[in-house]
Amino acid sequence: MDIFVATRKGDLERVKELVKENNINLNLQNEFGNTPLHNACIYGHLKIVDILVNIGADLNINDVWKNTPLYYAYIYGHLNIVEFLVKNNADFNLKNNIGKTPLDVSRSRGYNDIYTLLNLLIVLKNLKNN
Repeated sequence: MDIFVATRKGDLERVKELVKENNINLNLQNEFGNTPLHNACIYGHLKIVDILVNIGADLNINDVWKNTPLYYAYIYGHLNIVEFLVKNNADFNLKNNIGKTPLDVSRSRGYNDIYTLLNLLIVLKNLKNN
């Protein structure tokens, strides 16, 4: 099983094995530009997201539509992953190929919990930086 399959299925033990045994390019992209981190964010696997981020996966890498892992965590409603990525300095201002940020999409789709969480995280981050 390769890293893309393991991250999609949420196979935490296999992800750990692959990372330990192989010299894996964490930012390797498939034909759609998705990385293992994109997959973990799409399918809601926080523990795998944590592992990938802590060993150096690019938080702000774009797929072919210029969507970042954070964008997918938003649109699939994974609040825990949204919070984790923002706290680990994922850029919430990046726009995709249609000029939308994750915040724009969460608002337009009616994801009020995610929209509120993101606004709170932005305020807290700005206070911390000032």
